[in-house]
Amino acid sequence: MLVCERSAYRRVLLEGGGGMVVVGGGTWFRLYAPEDTYLVADLSTGKLCDASEAQVCHVGPRGSLFMVADGMGGAAAGELASALAAETIHQHLMKTWGAESDTSREKFAFRVREAVEEANRQIHAHAQANPDVRGMGTTVTAAGVYGSDLYLAQIGDSRAYIIEQGHLRQLTRDHSLVEERVRAGLATAGSARTSPQ
Repeated sequence: MLVCERSAYRRVLLEGGGGMVVVGGGTWFRLYAPEDTYLVADLSTGKLCDASEAQVCHVGPRGSLFMVADGMGGAAAGELASALAAETIHQHLMKTWGAESDTSREKFAFRVREAVEEANRQIHAHAQANPDVRGMGTTVTAAGVYGSDLYLAQIGDSRAYIIEQGHLRQLTRDHSLVEERVRAGLATAGSARTSPQ
């Protein structure tokens, strides 16, 4: 399932695997975890910010994309899936949103969602065509920032949190078997934290 919602924000944290990206106040910074894929891009220019170190980048007039992806399906396949997701989402947004004459918030949110769905199609097609990576996949939490609004698109168990008064509040729901069991009343939140699944 994909979530794409509009939210006014001050600071939002995107978490996947062992690292995170914090977006807020028109800038971002990131804490590094080498096994995940991160992407930070100015959608006005297409410029990618260097995601290999924590830094500050400004949100462009056509918005910016902040993303974390945590691959799965074996080390090589997982890295390929998360890299393919980042590349596809960025390229799709640059092609579609970059040429879009309708610059409304609604169209921006649509293009973010569409880009994540396109990445899912590309990863699935690649896995089907290449048996050595069959079963590969990735989580994605993408934050599209446009003006003062933040739009989230999420698949899997990478998460987005809002930071309010020094506290974290989870904005996204995990798309996992464990979370489904909690929602159905078959497991508790406490048992979910220690579940091997």
